[in-house]
Amino acid sequence: MINKYFFASCMLLLLGLSACKKENISPSNQEDAFVKYYGHVNDQIGKDVKETTDKGFIILGSSNAFVNAASYNDFYLVKTDSLGNEEWSKTFGDGSNGYEETGHRVLVLSDESGYLVAGNRTTVVTVGGQSTLDATYIVLYKLDLEGNVVWEKVLLNGSTLSSSEIYKDFVYDIKELPDGGFVLAGETTDVYIGKPEYQDYQALDKTDVLLMRLDLDGNIIWRSVRGFVGEDRAASVEVLNGAYMVTATAEKRDEQNGTPTNPNFTTDILVIRFRASSGSEVSQQSFGGQDMFLVAGGSCYDSLNARITILSHVENRDPTRNEVNEGDLLLLQVDEGVGEIQRRYLGKTNGGFTNTTEDLLAGSIALVPSEVAGNEPSFVISAVYQYDDANFGDELAMAKVGPNLTPEWDGEIRQFGRASVNNGSQALAGNQAGTVMPIRELVPGTTRRELKGYLMTGTMNVATNAMVCLIKTNNEGLLTPVD
Repeated sequence: MINKYFFASCMLLLLGLSACKKENISPSNQEDAFVKYYGHVNDQIGKDVKETTDKGFIILGSSNAFVNAASYNDFYLVKTDSLGNEEWSKTFGDGSNGYEETGHRVLVLSDESGYLVAGNRTTVVTVGGQSTLDATYIVLYKLDLEGNVVWEKVLLNGSTLSSSEIYKDFVYDIKELPDGGFVLAGETTDVYIGKPEYQDYQALDKTDVLLMRLDLDGNIIWRSVRGFVGEDRAASVEVLNGAYMVTATAEKRDEQNGTPTNPNFTTDILVIRFRASSGSEVSQQSFGGQDMFLVAGGSCYDSLNARITILSHVENRDPTRNEVNEGDLLLLQVDEGVGEIQRRYLGKTNGGFTNTTEDLLAGSIALVPSEVAGNEPSFVISAVYQYDDANFGDELAMAKVGPNLTPEWDGEIRQFGRASVNNGSQALAGNQAGTVMPIRELVPGTTRRELKGYLMTGTMNVATNAMVCLIKTNNEGLLTPVD
């Protein structure tokens, strides 16, 4: 096992040293496993990946590399074949002039006509030679199969693209609806004033959860806002029968450790069920603990068993406290009525993973259907393994957990990208975990799909700059063949 990890780490280091040349270097068994990098000079960010109908992949993120070093981000889209080799890439936006645009989600449209990408557009205001970011709006691009823009839609909430805006909107997740159109979730500064305590603490109420339903052309059908006093933001939305379930990070007033004139806040995981027809709230429930700061990463929906599984982490705001659960992942499972089914903490304070000694930051989670009929599904998650030691940078990480949320793969979390600053090498800090997913292929002559490994995207700092990365592992989460 040690030899396997040593080999994988060395491979990633070699990849990092050659990233600026955009060479495609992978393990020799790249049909089973590979690591690829995309981008150019300056910085790239990898957020989302989907499998395409030709068994390739479409990756969405952001880049400021294609204009000049002082430019702002544009959307960055990369299409690859099944081995991660780039077929084409596109940037769109106006990062050299008027906008900062960051891509968050890409959809492969069910009618196979192309893609829909969603992200945030922020206007850039220049006064006296100094540029600052100002109004932020949600922007959608519909693209054809070659990545060309079919239409562009800015969701303005009754405002215009100008400076000194009234509200800011952000999108972090979007789903295509089976009956047509889309539902998106994010956050807004246009807060819900009907919440309890708003009148007493409105000066502290910064953002709320935003949910919008759109038609096929991206027009708003309805808009709904919910949250607590403080800062709230949606991480994901799941489509149920006649409802949408939103998972969010919600800031709540800590009544035990604050006073009405000097309130303290903690953060919980907030789950809200909305009616699909109107966007009205059906129910909500928050999940947390005393003195905890929870941050939602993502969720997945098991429609057969009517449950939502949520990935989050406990933020470690004070490493000297050594509190139980701080720096751990939290897996939370709820039913369609937002009632808790089970939860499990995994990390350095609660064990779970046999090889974890550092803080973990939640990325995303995906359902892994069982290949045995009647068995419950398992889950694959992405995360960042955040080293406290100054000699090491962050790693991207992947893990698989069973139906009872306990780790598989011999209890280990797989790690990608470690490097030491000793002996003249460079720490790879600031990595970000994006979407993770299982790769399943149809068995010829049957209706059964067979697991062929796992895929994740993210951001990895390699050698001199941040690049979009794509990691494909075998069924055991390894870059090397299983003995």
